[in-house]
Amino acid sequence: MSALEYIEDIASELKQTLSAPDTGKIYLRAIVKTWQLIKQLARLIFLLVLLFIAFTIWVWNLGFKSGYKLRQQLETEQTSPQNLLQQTINLLVSLLKGIVDWAECQISQLPSEKTKIQVIPPAPANHSANLITPAKNQTTTIDLTNIQQKKLSE
Repeated sequence: MSALEYIEDIASELKQTLSAPDTGKIYLRAIVKTWQLIKQLARLIFLLVLLFIAFTIWVWNLGFKSGYKLRQQLETEQTSPQNLLQQTINLLVSLLKGIVDWAECQISQLPSEKTKIQVIPPAPANHSANLITPAKNQTTTIDLTNIQQKKLSE
């Protein structure tokens, strides 16, 4: 087989693949899926940028408020270095209290109904029964040990 015939065979296979009826559908689905992935990725990047901006503004606001309050305390009161350190710690704690209050508010808005857990009755002492009869609001369970032993012995 010459190189020219080999190239013609490959070109023929390519033509058949491109002219197949499902080729267009496959490429269309690939384009749609790619577009969905691009949109989702753009949305994620946008939200991460917003999160970074919000975090930056929050840190800037925290620094501005703490500096403002510290300056007010220093200008109005003459304090010792130990007292100044204690006041600075109290100032930072009071600034972070807003975050704790927000978190408590978010937690209090969560549904208060606890998850219902279904009780599975314990297996009987004798494994002769394959099915355990449930009481009200209980699930049923099947004892598979006897079934498996019967199949193995047969």
